[in-house]
Amino acid sequence: MTSSGYNRSEGIEVTESGLAECVTYGRSFVANPDLVHRLEVNAPWNEWDFKTFYPSPDAPMSAGYTDYPALEVKA
Repeated sequence: MTSSGYNRSEGIEVTESGLAECVTYGRSFVANPDLVHRLEVNAPWNEWDFKTFYPSPDAPMSAGYTDYPALEVKA
């Protein structure tokens, strides 16, 4: 298992090369609640906002957790 800033192509490369059996996408998953779908369709990712990782008590609880936009599905 490996982690730390991998994008989609790097994750594929590291697993196919045998250097790791899986890749974790912690920070990217926070910013992209639909990350699995984005990985499947090779869609762009939302950028995570480090300022929201440890918000102040005055910040809204949704900041950085439920306010990132989901990928728009085109009919």
